[in-house]
Amino acid sequence: MRAPVEAGSLIGPHLQAFFAEHLLAHKRASPQTIAAYRDTMRLLLTYVHQRTGKPPQKLDWDDLTAGVISAFLSPRWNRRTDDYGGTTQRRTLLARRVLRAVRAEAGPGMAVTAKLNMTDGVRGGLQPAESVEVARILEAEGALDALELSYPKTSAARRRELRALRKRLAR
Repeated sequence: MRAPVEAGSLIGPHLQAFFAEHLLAHKRASPQTIAAYRDTMRLLLTYVHQRTGKPPQKLDWDDLTAGVISAFLSPRWNRRTDDYGGTTQRRTLLARRVLRAVRAEAGPGMAVTAKLNMTDGVRGGLQPAESVEVARILEAEGALDALELSYPKTSAARRRELRALRKRLAR
């Protein structure tokens, strides 16, 4: 089993291991698959660079926050017209590719978990019903051992809605 990733460690060496060891050596991935992952990671690192001001080679795991990934899930904030925008399925592409990379790096002996806020709390943002679809898409990816669904404290009516959504998700 690999050593755990320490907080503050650079992302670059882990990405290099993912491409060299996992995709090339273990999975014998096609050039198209490798290019898709490369483009996804380039997009992610560029986006984090824009948010933090750090050059990509200086980014560490602490810079890759939940807010970075959730911005891609939200219809309010994600206005992209490429493969990462539009439908719910397309807006989850970055999260799914990041989860695959994390799973590959962590290996089968380490639990991979994520937390999904079920609402952005803004008009036009991610709403509970669409969050259920996001959760199902992420679950179907097979890279997660657990997915925590969170919901801000709100009215009793909204809490009842959340319970109903959780029951639907459990089916």
